[in-house]
Amino acid sequence: MGASAHAWEHGRVTLSADGRHRRMEVEGWIPVGGGGFPWRRYKRPLGPGRER
Repeated sequence: MGASAHAWEHGRVTLSADGRHRRMEVEGWIPVGGGGFPWRRYKRPLGPGRER
């Protein structure tokens, strides 16, 4: 897998976070990997106005 042409924002949420996972996916977050207890990791592309 090669490098992406754009920047990514990364986040993680505990597996016990009620409803937070669904909210993140609605906001454009993409689950990454299989997760490592107690975390689930997410990413989403940085778009215009959200660049760091």
